[in-house]
Amino acid sequence: DAALVRSIILRGHSLGLRVIGKGVETLHQLAMLRAERCDGIQGFYFGRPMRGQDFLARIREERGASPLNGQV
Repeated sequence: DAALVRSIILRGHSLGLRVIGKGVETLHQLAMLRAERCDGIQGFYFGRPMRGQDFLARIREERGASPLNGQV
């Protein structure tokens, strides 16, 4: 599996593309994609799907913005 992922990342980069690793669920998968210089990573490791308003509330909370002041 690692050899296949490595070749996909290399092929994408050789074509001048940004490569996004999807479906990442474990720290091992994250570490491997980072080691192979994957440009972006997404998956359940970072969080489960959520409604848009819940996502905005989470971003506000992480940035320390009050939900009442409308900052994102």
